[in-house]
Amino acid sequence: MGITARGAWEGVKRHFRELGRDIQREDFTVVGIGDMSGDVFGNGMLLSPHILLLAAIDHRHIFIDPNPDPTVSFAERRRLFALPRSSWADYDVTLLSPGGGVFDRSLKMITITPEIRTRFAIESEKLTPAELISILLRADIDLLWFGGIGTFVKAEHETHAEVGDRTNDATRVDARTLRCRVIGEGANLGITQLGRIEYARGGGRINTDFIDNSAGVDCSDHEVNIKILLDASVADGELTNKQRDRLLVQMTSEVADLVLRDNYLQTQAISMIEAEGFAGLDPSARQIRALERQGRLNRAVEFLPDEDALADRAAQRQGLSRPEIAVLFSCCKIRAERRNPWLGSAGRSLSRRRRGSIFSHRPARSIPRRHCPPSIAPRAYCNVHHQQPDQSDGRHLRLRYWRENRSAWRRRRTSVCCRPGRVRGAHAMEGH
Repeated sequence: MGITARGAWEGVKRHFRELGRDIQREDFTVVGIGDMSGDVFGNGMLLSPHILLLAAIDHRHIFIDPNPDPTVSFAERRRLFALPRSSWADYDVTLLSPGGGVFDRSLKMITITPEIRTRFAIESEKLTPAELISILLRADIDLLWFGGIGTFVKAEHETHAEVGDRTNDATRVDARTLRCRVIGEGANLGITQLGRIEYARGGGRINTDFIDNSAGVDCSDHEVNIKILLDASVADGELTNKQRDRLLVQMTSEVADLVLRDNYLQTQAISMIEAEGFAGLDPSARQIRALERQGRLNRAVEFLPDEDALADRAAQRQGLSRPEIAVLFSCCKIRAERRNPWLGSAGRSLSRRRRGSIFSHRPARSIPRRHCPPSIAPRAYCNVHHQQPDQSDGRHLRLRYWRENRSAWRRRRTSVCCRPGRVRGAHAMEGH
């Protein structure tokens, strides 16, 4: 299914839509972490035919194609993806643009061709692999795509020891030095949370790893609950094992659509919250304090601003960054409730055929409390923004937003949403 990469790509597409660009129709430059044999990196680098992959880094090689042909390079990446246990060493170097190459990271020094020097603004004619990787991470590109293992970016004031990834200490860079416009975290911990915040506050477009790559876990949740339901039907004699297996295969694309819808909506929700800017700072601060009082949040652990930092943000008339909003948004999803969400999560096929079985599903009572769809969660989050300070505890977090603040919600949605194919300002969104 490649669902993790596809889910992360929903976030990447949204970032670029908000910048007024459609990466499914126009070329854009990419530097990536990983190789084509990896599930997240490989699938991700095949999700748009307009990817210009300038460089990629894994634990074995440094791949550089300074002026790639999008059609030729896409076809070669697809070939590598289909090749079992492939590496960048398997790339057909005759297809690279002049000056490109695949360099082994075990080399002491790498000779930098004029084309590579021009593309990445490098002055030296020779660099160590670690020096070259650091330069590639800080390149002036559109997208930095994380699909492999390792933490390559930290905040300026963090030490390498605090990051806890000694393997990449020599290559790691500070977030403030990044020049990419968008970061997609298909992999875990490509950047520290403080690094994400530093990058976002500097104007970069980023979510978090637990937002970008959530599709894999979301898909597993759907799969497990559907299998529990179908196994009960098999035990009751309503289905044979062959019918069960056939139905699971038929539902693959439907489950994928449900999962990608979740990814689309949760990144949309974060954008809608971010659009409030400074106006949303005080309600967010009240929510942080309420969660702390309830023992549901430790702002030091989650790297959320303390009271002094919140006062500084207020003085600067700034709101929370996207990575900080993502933490609070996730807490909101946990707290919010919805009646019978399992019916929608099961997909249309099961909802039509086995409605009775769905309501007798063993985990059915716990799912309504644990599963808050992204289409509901932003409304619950925004409801906190319209409460008095003493009302912002968990007992009053209910979905009253449509009734009490319908016009305000519509204005906010209009500012960040539009129909497919249309771009409206900095916050234009694609319909879904």
